Amino acid sequence: MRLTKREEEIVRLLALGWGLPSIAEELFISIKTARKHLEHIYWKLNIHHRTEAVAWAWMNGLVNEHSPFLEEWNIRRTHFK
Repeated sequence: MRLTKREEEIVRLLALGWGLPSIAEELFISIKTARKHLEHIYWKLNIHHRTEAVAWAWMNGLVNEHSPFLEEWNIRRTHFK
């Protein structure tokens, strides 16, 4: 089953180590909505843990060492040190 664009965004951010509160704030959604998206992701991928979602994101190319999300995250992380 295919993930929606929003679900892909959430998995990408999870793969970068973001928590649900940060993801919700970044995507302008409530934490409850982010949690519901995560439940749908688990169901669609037939997984049970965030680590499985992160592994899935890397294995399916949603995140890699050249990911724009990763580059943006590194910029933010460096800026706030």
